[in-house]
Amino acid sequence: MWRHKMKRINKLLIITIGLLVITSLVGFATVLAFNENPMFAEKVKKGELPPVEERLPKEPFVVTTYDEIGTYGGTLRGISISYESGTSEIMAWRHVNMVRFDDDCSTIVPNVAKEWRWNDDFTEILFRLREGHRWSDGAPFTVDDVVFWMDDIILNNEIHKATPSPWGSVGSSVEKIDDITVKFKFDKPFTGLLYYLGGGGSYFVPWAPKHFFEQYHIKYNPNANEEAIKNGFDNWVQQFTSYWNKWKDAIVSSAYGLEVPTLGSHILLKEPTTQRRVFVANPYYFKVDTAGNQLPYIDYHDERFLDKGLWPLEIMNGNVDQKAQNMPLNIYPVLKEDEKKGGYALQLPLGMVGPTFIFNMTDKDPVLRKIYGDVRFRYAMSLAINRDEVNETLFLGLGTPEQALPQNVPYVTEEDKKFMTEYDPARANKLLDEMGLEKGADGIRMRSDGKPLTILWEYTLQYVWSAEFP
Repeated sequence: MWRHKMKRINKLLIITIGLLVITSLVGFATVLAFNENPMFAEKVKKGELPPVEERLPKEPFVVTTYDEIGTYGGTLRGISISYESGTSEIMAWRHVNMVRFDDDCSTIVPNVAKEWRWNDDFTEILFRLREGHRWSDGAPFTVDDVVFWMDDIILNNEIHKATPSPWGSVGSSVEKIDDITVKFKFDKPFTGLLYYLGGGGSYFVPWAPKHFFEQYHIKYNPNANEEAIKNGFDNWVQQFTSYWNKWKDAIVSSAYGLEVPTLGSHILLKEPTTQRRVFVANPYYFKVDTAGNQLPYIDYHDERFLDKGLWPLEIMNGNVDQKAQNMPLNIYPVLKEDEKKGGYALQLPLGMVGPTFIFNMTDKDPVLRKIYGDVRFRYAMSLAINRDEVNETLFLGLGTPEQALPQNVPYVTEEDKKFMTEYDPARANKLLDEMGLEKGADGIRMRSDGKPLTILWEYTLQYVWSAEFP
C-alpha cells in the first residue's frame, strides 16, 4: 500500500517571537490548465524557456490555500544574523524535502516524493518520485540523482572518511527500481527515517544533481584531480565540496551557488555579499495551486544580514516582511507598542524551548570529566539557578521553569519536569562539599589538582534568546 495524506497550506507573513512553521497541503493534480508566472512569459515567447506545461511534472504537487488564490509578484524580505547563523528560517521559504510535516507538526505527508511504502520490519522503504520533475536548469530529476548522492557522495570514502550520520549507523544503501522508484535499504530498522527526511534531520536531502556534479567527480571524470588543481584547489574533493554540502544553505553562501541546480522554489540570482542574498523564482518548481498557477507566487526573496540590535528598528520601519527565528523576548515590548503604527502583526508561539545547560561528560580534561560525570555536581548546578528570577527578569514572566526534557511524550511526567528545579543554594553548596570541592581563599571552588574550578560557557549566537542568558 502506497502512503500519502491530503492536507492544507498555511502561509503567514507576520513577525513572530519564536519559531514560525510554514506548512503546505499535499495532494495530487487532477486535470488542470496550467498558468504561467508573468515573469517567465517573455522567456517562453523567445524560446528561452519551454511553456509551463513542459516544465511541470506529470503530476505536480497541488497546494490548496486557506483563503484565496494568490497573485504573482513582489519580494519577500527577511533578515538573518550572518551566513549559516540564523538563516534556516529564510532557507525554509524555498527549501523542499523528500517528505514533510503537516500543519500538526507530526503527520508526515508527501513533498518531492509522491508516495512511499515500508516493508514489515522497517528495513526497506520504496519512494516514488514524480514523473517529469526537473531541476532548476531544466534537466530531469530522477532516481539516478538519489543513487549518485548515496553511492558517490555519502558512501565515498574520499569525500567522507566515515559515513555521515545517520546513514552509517544503520548501514544504508539505495537501489534503483526505475526512473521514479527507489528503494532505501538498512541493516537495521530505521523507523525514524521519515521524521529525519521531513525536517527533523534539518535541511538535508537525499539527492544531488548528477548531471552537474559528475564533471567534478573522479569516478566520472578521470581528469577531475588535475582540473581541480589547475583551478586552485588541493584536489578533486576540495573542488567538489565547494559545490556540494549536506547543509544546503552553505552552497548558496558563495558564487558557486549560482551554478548548482536545485529543486527549491527559488534559486540564487547573483553572487552573495556580506550584506545580502537575493533569490529568484525557480521556473521549474514542481508545485501549482488549485487554479493551475505554477508556484511560487513571490518572485524574489531578499535576505539581509544584520546585527540583532538593529532588528527592531528595521521591523518598525517596515523593512521586514516576516521574522521568527532568533527573535529574543526582550524586544517584544517595544515591538508590541509600535505594532499598530508599524503595520505588522506580532505573534507569540504557544511554546518554545528556553536556554539549557549541558555539561560535557566526555571532556578531554580528566578532572573536569570526573566532576561533570558526578550527578551531585549536576544536581548542585540545577539547584543554584534561580529560574523564577531569570523568567521574570529576562523572559517577561512567560516561561515555565522546568528541566530540559522531551515535550508532549507520555514517559515524561510533571514530576520529572520539576525535578531539582527549586532554587536552593544551601543544598547546592552541600552537594559540592560532599564532592570534596573545597573553597579557596577567594571563595572559588578548587579542583582535585589544586586549580580553580572554572567552566567554559560555549553557545551559538543563533540560539540566543537573551543576551544576558545565552
